[in-house]
Amino acid sequence: MGQSKNAIAKWLIASSFLVGATVHAEVWVYDEVTGKNLSTWTGNGQLTGTLGEFSGKNISQIEASRWMGVEDGAFHIMNSAGYLEHYYPYLSTGTPYCCAGTSKTLTGGDLSGLNVQNANYLGATNNVMYYADNVGTAWYGELGNHVIGRNDTWTTFSGGGSLNGKSVQRGVGLLDMGGNTDISDDYLMNVAADGTLEYYYMPTGKYAAGLESTYGSWKSFASGKLSGLTLSTLAQNASGTFNGYSYRYLGNSNDQMYFDVSLAPAVPESSTWMMMGLGLAGLGFAMRRSDKKR
Repeated sequence: MGQSKNAIAKWLIASSFLVGATVHAEVWVYDEVTGKNLSTWTGNGQLTGTLGEFSGKNISQIEASRWMGVEDGAFHIMNSAGYLEHYYPYLSTGTPYCCAGTSKTLTGGDLSGLNVQNANYLGATNNVMYYADNVGTAWYGELGNHVIGRNDTWTTFSGGGSLNGKSVQRGVGLLDMGGNTDISDDYLMNVAADGTLEYYYMPTGKYAAGLESTYGSWKSFASGKLSGLTLSTLAQNASGTFNGYSYRYLGNSNDQMYFDVSLAPAVPESSTWMMMGLGLAGLGFAMRRSDKKR
């Protein structure tokens, strides 16, 4: 019977590798202006430092529900206690833990008392966090007490563009990125109908047509592991598989778009599953014979 148990244990270990274990991801960063990979930022997905809840974990181990985006080069992650944690990415030293917020709720304005992580959250830039409220947008201090700093009183996007006439809410273009909303320097980033990037100034909600000439008219990433992935695809799905890799969009900061990228886990073919089933049946038969001999 002992030999049968050993055989089962060995088989289970082997099958776990066959089905696919957790694959650690790398952080890949793309230029928001050209869509080209910035190679100096690639290849490191470890969170390091001390005192942080996620220190020592790979970026791929962070649940999407905890991810709060990227801002000024910092990864924002909500810990299990409800506080926002910051990790700063560097190629040589990993992503050292920096600090955590001191409040779980927002203070002031229409959203006072709501949790920092809620459906109204749009993203962060310049040390403030943007939210949608009853009259447009509101921004709150990033750390500390999350006190309201400004209310922008406009009701719908204007000035043309794909969001013209729509109210501030996630669910349109890159706004619906699993919480990884993209706002850079007070501009909301979206994907236009033609598949290129477009921007809206958050204090007014107006379409910034002039930025399109600055940020080019590219439609797909130009190099690296995600070469060929289109912005339109990304706008529909914040995560997926492409070129044999699994990817998850983390957000944008400083004209850079962050992804965690890993080899797509192999999915066993039907014949493999059948062989695994036959193996289990064989082990069960061997165990019964062993019991009868005893």
